[in-house]
Amino acid sequence: MLKQDVPLRTGWFGYRKLDVENCIAHIRAAYAAELRLARQTQQGMEETMAQLRQENKALRQRFAQQAAAQAAASVRAEGSDKLQQLTRKLEAAHAEIRRYQTRLFACERQMIALRRENADLEAACEQAREELQMAVARAEKAEQQAAQTPACPEVPVQAPTPEPPEEAVACCARPAAQPAAQPEPVWQPETELEKLSVELLRRHFDRPALTTDLIVGFPGETEGEFAQTLSFLQTCAFAQMHIFPYSRRQGTPAAGMPGQIPNGEKARRAHQGAELARAMEKSWLSSWMGQRVAVLFEEEKDGFWRGYTPQYIEVRGKGENLHNRVCPVTLTAVGEGVAFGVVTEEEAP
Repeated sequence: MLKQDVPLRTGWFGYRKLDVENCIAHIRAAYAAELRLARQTQQGMEETMAQLRQENKALRQRFAQQAAAQAAASVRAEGSDKLQQLTRKLEAAHAEIRRYQTRLFACERQMIALRRENADLEAACEQAREELQMAVARAEKAEQQAAQTPACPEVPVQAPTPEPPEEAVACCARPAAQPAAQPEPVWQPETELEKLSVELLRRHFDRPALTTDLIVGFPGETEGEFAQTLSFLQTCAFAQMHIFPYSRRQGTPAAGMPGQIPNGEKARRAHQGAELARAMEKSWLSSWMGQRVAVLFEEEKDGFWRGYTPQYIEVRGKGENLHNRVCPVTLTAVGEGVAFGVVTEEEAP
């Protein structure tokens, strides 16, 4: 309350009642005005706070939207990269599937050809079996005829001629002639069955790869028998051979047999047999030179792809990505037990 709001009387003690009431009314009015002003200020502050809360909420929403948009953009960019990677992987997978389908179709064609070839081989084997049975029957018939042939008639015994005197024998005696050197025995098929056993396979198959194992120096093997063995090998013309000398093992029946061959002689015979085997293998491989054959390639080694033909010829050639592929190859040269050739990139039918 202000002093000017309370009019004073010129009296000694008191104030007029009206003045006091007016003063109280003024005070109340002033406090009421201040209260209204405070309430208006409070209301304004509350409205401002509410507005600030709304703005803060809007800012948060805007910030969240911006953050979400940035995250979505980042995710889209990352997703686009991943999508491109997945697309490339999918294209590579489709290409691989197409390659496998091509190889599958080639294998199916190969299987059809192999089935036809198998049917032809079965027919050839059946024909060879019939010819073999006929040959056996002819051989048995010939043996029976030989057994039924009558024996030759006995020749009458002539009287012994008187011996000349010893002096005449001594005068007329001539030095005994030395027996002529017998030629080395040569193996020859003696029956039609043995001839067929050598010729049947080559008659019905195109240069089949015949292989065998050979033991040299078995106890009792003579030089003549070894020569017969070499002659037999030349007649059969094996494509490959595994040759090893006989090895004596204690406790076996052969270890106690007479006629054990010295180690040096066994080594000589093994070397001679190996030389013959290499010559026959080279001759067999040379018969394929200039021809186009199908080769299944397995691995790459020393700059060449290595594979095998249906006749099991080891072939080496150069190319790209030939693993597990069947490709036509033109054979051009012979190596040590292998053939070299020019690879055609397209797969063999």
